[in-house]
Amino acid sequence: MHAVTEMLKLVLASSSPRRRQLLAEAGYDFEVVDPPIEEPTDLGPALMPTGRAEALAYFKARSVADFMPHAYVLGADTVVASAGAQAELLGKPADSIEAARMLRRLSGTRHEVITGVALLGPGGYRHISSDVTYVTIRPMTEGEIEAYVASGEWIDKAGAYAIQESADRFVEKVEGSFSNVVGLPMEMVGRMIAAASIGGGESD
Repeated sequence: MHAVTEMLKLVLASSSPRRRQLLAEAGYDFEVVDPPIEEPTDLGPALMPTGRAEALAYFKARSVADFMPHAYVLGADTVVASAGAQAELLGKPADSIEAARMLRRLSGTRHEVITGVALLGPGGYRHISSDVTYVTIRPMTEGEIEAYVASGEWIDKAGAYAIQESADRFVEKVEGSFSNVVGLPMEMVGRMIAAASIGGGESD
């Protein structure tokens, strides 16, 4: 297990089993608290994908840190940004119809997967950052899209797919952190936790 130090109690503010698994596999001691808030939907169209991911990560972490003032609370949010002149921000689909639309939008394209991460701690400690991974999806047939939607894997997934599950067969190329696409960029998270454990890191 990673020695995060006795002073640093790490809390994951997330209901995502994927983020929980990534953090556990990396060897961290932590507890999980579901953020007691609904994700804001009124951040405005002017907010860029990176800013949106970081803002949502902060809201999640803040909602837990407010009643756990002696802990370091880690929040994260992942969004998908499609490419091209008609770039679109793709969050979690509301239903199977929207999931199919998102998959058609990503089919045969290279898109961005952005995860914002916020680490909040005692004394107003705040470190917010984000990581971007580029994913290329091969052209998908309508039959493949319909079968994937029927599988239900798209539920609660930004961009309507889970690369760690059967959707990996649609992926041609991953440029950057694979764990970022799953939901938590562990390379960056490791640096943030290490910085907090020695009292360093950025604050703003």
